[in-house]
Amino acid sequence: MGFSVKLENGTSKMFAIYGKVLTRYPCTAIIICFLLNGLLGVNIQWITFDSDLESVYTPTNSQAVQDRNQVESLFSDFTATNYHQQSMASLGPFGEVIIKHFENGNVLNRSYQLEIKRVVNFVYDFTVNETANSRYQYETVCARRSGKCVIDGDFLLETAFWDRFENGFINETMLKANKFTSVIGSPLFGNGTLKSAVAFKLRFNLRQDSSHFKELSEKWEKHFLEIMRNIELNDSEIAYQVSDSLNTELNANTGGDVRYFSLTFTLMITYASFATAGGNCVSQRGHLGRAGVISAGLAILGSFGLMAALHIEFVNIVGVMPFLIIGIGLDDMFIMMSGLADADPTAAIEAKIAHVMKTSGTSITITSLTNVIAFFVGITSVFKSVRNFCMFTATAVGLCYFNQITFFLGCMVLHEKRVSQNRHCLTCAPLAYPEGEQTKSYLKQCCCTGSPSTTRDEQESMLEKIPRLLMPRLLLNPLAKVITVLGYVTYIVCSVWGIKNLQQGLVLQNLVSESSYYFKFSHFDFEYYPTQFPISFVIPVPLDYNSRAVTSGIDFLLENAAKDVDVEDADQLNWLNSYKHSSVFANTSEKAFVNGLKLFLNESQLFRNDVVFNHDKIVATRFHILTKSIKESSKQGNIMMRMREIAHSSDIHCFAYSPAFIFFEQYVIVLPSTIQTVGIAVAAVFVVACIIMPKPFLILCVSISLASIIAGVLGFMYFWDLSLSSITMIHVIMSVGFSVDYSAHICHAFLTSEGPDKNARVGKALDLTAGPVFNSAASSIVGIVMLIFSESYVFISFFRVMLLVILFGFFHGMFLLPVVLSLIGPNKPMSTNRRVIYQSKEGNAICNPAYLPDN
Repeated sequence: MGFSVKLENGTSKMFAIYGKVLTRYPCTAIIICFLLNGLLGVNIQWITFDSDLESVYTPTNSQAVQDRNQVESLFSDFTATNYHQQSMASLGPFGEVIIKHFENGNVLNRSYQLEIKRVVNFVYDFTVNETANSRYQYETVCARRSGKCVIDGDFLLETAFWDRFENGFINETMLKANKFTSVIGSPLFGNGTLKSAVAFKLRFNLRQDSSHFKELSEKWEKHFLEIMRNIELNDSEIAYQVSDSLNTELNANTGGDVRYFSLTFTLMITYASFATAGGNCVSQRGHLGRAGVISAGLAILGSFGLMAALHIEFVNIVGVMPFLIIGIGLDDMFIMMSGLADADPTAAIEAKIAHVMKTSGTSITITSLTNVIAFFVGITSVFKSVRNFCMFTATAVGLCYFNQITFFLGCMVLHEKRVSQNRHCLTCAPLAYPEGEQTKSYLKQCCCTGSPSTTRDEQESMLEKIPRLLMPRLLLNPLAKVITVLGYVTYIVCSVWGIKNLQQGLVLQNLVSESSYYFKFSHFDFEYYPTQFPISFVIPVPLDYNSRAVTSGIDFLLENAAKDVDVEDADQLNWLNSYKHSSVFANTSEKAFVNGLKLFLNESQLFRNDVVFNHDKIVATRFHILTKSIKESSKQGNIMMRMREIAHSSDIHCFAYSPAFIFFEQYVIVLPSTIQTVGIAVAAVFVVACIIMPKPFLILCVSISLASIIAGVLGFMYFWDLSLSSITMIHVIMSVGFSVDYSAHICHAFLTSEGPDKNARVGKALDLTAGPVFNSAASSIVGIVMLIFSESYVFISFFRVMLLVILFGFFHGMFLLPVVLSLIGPNKPMSTNRRVIYQSKEGNAICNPAYLPDN
């Protein structure tokens, strides 16, 4: 006897023994399940949340985060006295407004100067409560320079700008030199001068130089949003945002869409009841269907409670976990109910439950174990969103498996005891057998009589019968096999094409709904304004800047950066070069150099934030460049890496940093992180398959099927306008576990089935698994269908990827693998020379043609 047969027999025997033991103590198993999940669920009241976009959706402790910490330790915050955006270590607190003509008309006329003044006056005039007896206005919390509040775009308030515009004195060079392009949206030029524009943007910068002012700025931002919602302009529309807008809108969207779970839970109970509603008033199994849904619901409760007890924070993407767990729970439920239907109806209850666990225990263990492993591997991700989601979900899958073999199996035992005593499915009252009630009315016979089922057909619903009867006839003929293979080739070609064109990165505006004020602002900002950002080359160590070697190294560094195709070569902020051309420049000694530099910086506010002194030593400095407009996330990640490479290869000890790098990190990390995480998960699943299903050919089938489904998911993400990001990375990890489910069911059934040839064995395997797999896929789709109405990118992307996983998994498990196994699957001798016979309702013996030999 081969090792695989011994292992299969050993595990099947172990599960059968467990089934026999539980048959004797069903109520104990149910109580233990309720107590475990209930006691864990009590902790849910202490659950904590993390909604910070940076900490959740960007890599933990990335290079950019480390560089920012170093910048903050080297340079002071000057938002209270000398604000310059290029000197900011973070994006900072602010409020922004875009004013645009309703019909994209020209806003460059003096009537808009009045609209702009009106908006600015609103901002200056509104007050915010600091305490019960203290109020403050914008001037209290505004970022300042030369004693004045810094408002990007305040030149629009000045008559001088409008005079120069009307006289044709503003050309493209002047517009760029004065950074007007960040204020005037989509400018058009004629004869070399500015003629029209479609929008204006104002930015009200705020202080963050102390925790007190950070708190005041945060309150001011909230009040700013309330004020902007109520402003109405003539012939114009207004869009606005604050620094925390994306965080708050993302959480509002995902939090609001969690309400769909209650509807989904109702739909799942309805579907499960309908899908298991075969039989009569005695043998009817609808209660078991509902028990399966409750079992999954208890697992969700227990998972949330356990994570709360372990202080694992809830992140908004965890909101999709319940939709996933309900589908996994029903998958196991349908497999176990198929095992019950396949049991000998005349056998004792203990023998029936033993048969259920013998035939289904290994199958649901494989799928649950692979799911748990896939999600546990995800805990190693550099993204907090992925880590926390995987911890919540792995725990829920484990509890769901435990609940199925305790609570649900206990309910199955009670169901069989009720049936054996011929009791009504609703009232549990003893009923007369139909044979003795022939004289009664038809209605009374239907509602008040019944008997235990004597065949599988009698107890199964149509949703369970049709797939297992149809699939063997549909697949096991030459034409169907050819069509399946051709369909798979087409699938692979489309998948490869999609993977080649799949984009990386997360477009932030996609995280919120189109009805959000942030979506409107980000759409205007993306369409009408360049996406430029300053990059600083920070020198964090003391150097002698009077040395020719040092100055030459810095010049070479900045020259290399300026040569980059995405850098504005004319836009450099180089204090060293400006100092050299000043009247106070001195280079007779290092001390004279430093003293002259201090005089220079007292006169030049622009560079004052960029040099740090310690007595007569320069201990840290920075130089700034400005990028061209870069809107593609992949290019944003690439320029970050190129600037770091330039800094690393320089003779000067320095590093490249920009606040935007915090978010660009995901664009370069998400692909290798996904490959690594998914690769480890696939390897772990492969090892599990080798242990539990040690048949080389079947392991190969499951592995290739797994790789094929993941490739399909990645490829078709491109066709559905999804990119590879920290959010969709979770879905790809999820697909590892789900991809195994359907394939493992059919392969395990084929491994244990007997028949005269491969066609017959595949037919028997489909007879066992087609119904459960079909209902599992259908119930999973029902479980996510409500997300069609979601406005959150997190939920919409989950729906799309989950639907791909379900459809592709079903195609591989119910179409491709049966065809492959029927053609080149391993042989297995029959233990007895018999044909597969079924008993029809009329009592006639019939033979399923799918089980006949190939000849």
